Amino acid sequence: MKRSILLTVLIFAAVLAPNVCFAADTTAVIKHGKPLDLPMSFAASYGELRHDHFHGGIDFRTGGKTGDPIHSIKDGYVSRISVSTTGYGNGLYITHPDGTMSVYGHMLSFRSDISERVLQEQYDKRSFSVNILLGPDEFPVKMGDIIGKVGNTGSSVAPHLHMEVRRDDGNTPFNFFREGYYSVPDTQTPVIQRIAVYAYEDSTGIPVSRRLRIMSGKYSESVISVPAKSYLGIDAIDKMEGTTGRLGVEKYRVLLDGEPLFELNIGDFNYDIDKYIRSTVAAGESGMDFIKTQVDPGNLLAKTKITAENGGIIELADYERHRVTVEASDIFGNITRANLYLRRDDSIKADAPLDDNILTVPMLWYVPNSLVLDGISVSMPLGALYNNVYFQYGKIADADTSVGFYSPVWQLGDDRLALHEPFKVTIPVGYDEALTDKMILARVSSDGKLSGVGGVISDGMLTASVRSGRYCVARDTIAPVLKPAVQSGGKVSGNTFRITATDDMAGIAKFEVLVDGEWTLASMKNSSITVYLSEGRVRRGSHDVKVTVYDAVGNCSESSFKIVW
Repeated sequence: MKRSILLTVLIFAAVLAPNVCFAADTTAVIKHGKPLDLPMSFAASYGELRHDHFHGGIDFRTGGKTGDPIHSIKDGYVSRISVSTTGYGNGLYITHPDGTMSVYGHMLSFRSDISERVLQEQYDKRSFSVNILLGPDEFPVKMGDIIGKVGNTGSSVAPHLHMEVRRDDGNTPFNFFREGYYSVPDTQTPVIQRIAVYAYEDSTGIPVSRRLRIMSGKYSESVISVPAKSYLGIDAIDKMEGTTGRLGVEKYRVLLDGEPLFELNIGDFNYDIDKYIRSTVAAGESGMDFIKTQVDPGNLLAKTKITAENGGIIELADYERHRVTVEASDIFGNITRANLYLRRDDSIKADAPLDDNILTVPMLWYVPNSLVLDGISVSMPLGALYNNVYFQYGKIADADTSVGFYSPVWQLGDDRLALHEPFKVTIPVGYDEALTDKMILARVSSDGKLSGVGGVISDGMLTASVRSGRYCVARDTIAPVLKPAVQSGGKVSGNTFRITATDDMAGIAKFEVLVDGEWTLASMKNSSITVYLSEGRVRRGSHDVKVTVYDAVGNCSESSFKIVW
């Protein structure tokens, strides 16, 4: 009888708990509440590839709408608040007694007392972007407490909640699904969308490669001819019940004739090394996230995440057919496989012909590199390269001020060059000193359009940090253009109004909004300045507004108008 009563109590407690996970020794019970009241559906998963980093959290779908309440998933206290127009936008960090930290990004707003604290900080610092560090006594929270609302702020393209759980160093997000925070059904296998095959050659000590083929669907229908050395690129996604999201794969594995060649196991990572994804994803594949089996010597992920035989290179000693098996699996053990067949063909080469005007300068990954040609210097710092490379350099076009080229156009590197950090380029300005304050380095697109990069001028030389591309010196004398969305004297509905601010080249560097002569909170994103009016700081009625905007070379525009609020 006692046993029956005890069982009933345990079942009743389990039903009431938001989520219950038992530790391995069953001596402790850890509760994790859900962050949203909505059914769980996901737009992105932990470890998903993002070109230059791994996705550190889970993106929860909200049906394309903002405003749903967000709950703290555990007891703790708000230890950090960040507000920015990029990154997480409105972000909240909660430290928990178990040593973890939960992070909530892209929020529309914080709960009222937190919002008041943020607004005070913004006005005290006269800055929209703030980063506030807090102690345990200011904003304590309990599991289930509402901490704010779902939004679309920062570097977000649609309404959702980005949530992370980090370990006690605050720099290591982990996959909380793997830790059993929530029960998520998943019986669907990943999908291998495409496989690319690359020719490879490294006899000179400086490897070169060329993509030979991209395949999808039935990979084993034909035998692919490759040189003696080659490698693969794998584009795979995971699928899950209840969501149409293209989620991240946990493990990539490649076998050559049944023997292990390459494995990438995402596992948990920290933000100190996740940028090395640039070395792991095949460079130059615009819009395509191919995990490559070839492993660069400067890729630190090879120390913890990657296991590879022969550097991940497929080396064929004979001219027989060889089977390559590609596997992709998720954290729940669902796995999918694809087979393809390769045969050696010595007529296939890895290097592609270059333009006659392009030079290739060898650079070594384990030392700093520099070159000076035609008065231009390139400085490649130690740690910028992942492997030995042929750096491409050459003049693409002559100077032509009629189209904005105040110097020749130079090719510096190419789109296949994977870089961990930018390199510095120094180019002579070569014009009257009276004009140099408006000179900047500009990137030149394939159709000749210019976009400002910036740079610093000293002793007639312009220096800037860049990545591979085509560049020239340009001159920007055109001030930004301002267009208020509210006509002068017009009525503002709601608590915000906007001003469109665009710039010809250098880009907007700073701006200020004054309402009746007083600094007023405003943010800028995607060429739009949003002005925030709040009770207690701006009275109701008619107001004089003045907007001042500067671009990166000091060109200034002002706009004055009236509003009614």
